[in-house]
Amino acid sequence: GLERFMDHPRFAPHGDPIPDRNGNMAVVDGALPLSKVERNTLVHIIRVKDSSPEFLKLLDGLGLRIGTQLTVNRRFDFDNSVEVSSRLRQGLLLNEKVCANLLVKAL
Repeated sequence: GLERFMDHPRFAPHGDPIPDRNGNMAVVDGALPLSKVERNTLVHIIRVKDSSPEFLKLLDGLGLRIGTQLTVNRRFDFDNSVEVSSRLRQGLLLNEKVCANLLVKAL
């Protein structure tokens, strides 16, 4: 059926796990919100917690997608914002709410 046609996907487009035919869900060890990542750490985005159209449009405009690699350059204690760089953008400043809704894994 559809599962075979789509080559048995384990994750939905926003990174949410898809159960297999037995109801088992893929587990991603080591995933944490971008807001918790230390400076000078290379990560990649594995899941988006907020799937609202507004948030997804914001991420698209920033070039942030599942699989995007980011380096955490700086963290600002004042407002918990984080400066990151990707292959396409340098010095991108993300606020605490955006960071809390991006689950990443260290590379």
